[in-house]
Amino acid sequence: MTSARCVLGVLCLWLGSSAVLPAAEPTALRPGNVASGSFEEGRAAYLAKEYDRAFAILKPLAESGDAKAQVTLGIMYDYGYGVEKDVARAIDWYKKAAEQGIPAVQHDLGVKYYRGQDVTQDYEQAVKWWRMAAENGLADSQYNLGYMYSRGLGVPASDKEALAWYSKAAAQNHIFAQYSLAVMHAFGKGVPVDFAQAAQWFRKAAEQGMAQAQYNLGVLYENGQGVGKNLDEARKWYKLAADQGLDMAGRKLAALQGGGGTTPPAPAAAAAAQPATAATAAAPTDAAPAAAPQSDGAAAPGAPVAATPAPTPGAPGGIQREDWIAAQPRDHYTLQIMSSSREDALLDLLQRQHLSGDVAYFRANVNGQTRYSAIYGVFASPADAEAARGQLPADLRKANPWIRQFGAIQGLIQQPSQN
Repeated sequence: MTSARCVLGVLCLWLGSSAVLPAAEPTALRPGNVASGSFEEGRAAYLAKEYDRAFAILKPLAESGDAKAQVTLGIMYDYGYGVEKDVARAIDWYKKAAEQGIPAVQHDLGVKYYRGQDVTQDYEQAVKWWRMAAENGLADSQYNLGYMYSRGLGVPASDKEALAWYSKAAAQNHIFAQYSLAVMHAFGKGVPVDFAQAAQWFRKAAEQGMAQAQYNLGVLYENGQGVGKNLDEARKWYKLAADQGLDMAGRKLAALQGGGGTTPPAPAAAAAAQPATAATAAAPTDAAPAAAPQSDGAAAPGAPVAATPAPTPGAPGGIQREDWIAAQPRDHYTLQIMSSSREDALLDLLQRQHLSGDVAYFRANVNGQTRYSAIYGVFASPADAEAARGQLPADLRKANPWIRQFGAIQGLIQQPSQN
C-alpha cells in the first residue's frame, strides 16, 4: 500500500478527503512549535499539507482526549507526515481512539493483530478489537468475529457463535457473511441441514455477484433442494458464475446444455476465507471486504478484512510455515499449488500471486532432494478443495493443483530430515 492511500476507515471521513492522503513531502516540525485550535483547524492545516502546524494543533487535543485528533496523530506517525515515522506511536494513538469506542479504528486494530502488521501477531487481540467493533455494529467486524469462531482462532471454536455473528453481518447485507450462513445451512454446521435457508442466503450473495454463490444456487436448482427443480434457473446461475471464470460452473453449464445426465452435484463450500480488511475509506459505517472470494469450508470469499498484506513471523507477506501446518486438523485438506527446489524462487512466485486466503509452504526431502512446496487453503472435504481450486488464478489452475490431506503433509515435515 502506498503512503497516499487511506488505511483507516475513519481517515477520509474526518479529514475531509474523498480517497487519498496528501502525498507531498512533509514539512519539518520545528522544536517548540506549539499552537492551539480546534480539530477542524488542525484538519484544515493537515489537508493544506502544513504538517507542522497540524501537528502542533492536534497533539494537545489528542493528549486531552479528542478521539479524532488521536486518530489523525496516529496517521501522521504511521506515514511520517510532519514527524519521524514511528509505527509504535501510531498504534498507541489508534488504541487511545479505539478505546473511546470508534468502530472503524477498533476494526483496523483487529486487522493489524490478525495479520501481524506493525504488531506481534495475536489472534486473541484481534478478537478483542473486532468484538468491540462488532458490538458497535460494524458488519466487517461481525463477519470477522464469526470467522474466528468458525476456525477457533483466538477463541474456542463454536459454530453457534459463528452463526450468530455471521447472522448479524448478513443482516447488514455483508456478502461474505451471507455466503457463510448459506454454507452452514447447506452442510449442517451448527444448525440442522436446511436447503431452503441455504438457498435464501446463496441467492442474496449471488445477486451481489459472488461467483461461488451463483454456482451453489445453480446446484440447488438442478437438484431441487430448497427450491423447486428448475434447469433453466440452474443454467442461468451457472452461466453467471462461469462468466466470472469459475471453471466448475462452466463444466456444469456444458453438461446441462448438452442434455446429458449427470450425478446430482453437491453445493461447494469454497476455499478458506480470510478476515475482512479495513473499513472502506469513505466512512466507518460502510465497511467492505477488500479480499477476493476464498473460503474456509464455510465461506468462499474473504475472511477478516485487512488493509495490507500480512507479515507473519518466519515468512514474508503473510505466508505461514511448518508450525502453522502442524496445527491444522489432520483430516482436513489443502491445495498444493507449486513446488520448487529453491526456496527464494518459490517465495517470489507466491508473492506475485497475491493470494488472499491461507497460504503456507514447507520444506521436505523428496527422493533425497530438498523441495519447497506451497499450499493454499484449509478445507473440510475434497469437494470443498475442488470448489476452491476452481477459484484460483488462471495460471495456478493450469498447473492442476494437487488436493492433499494435512496429515500426509504433517508426516513429511515431521521427518528428521526436515530439522
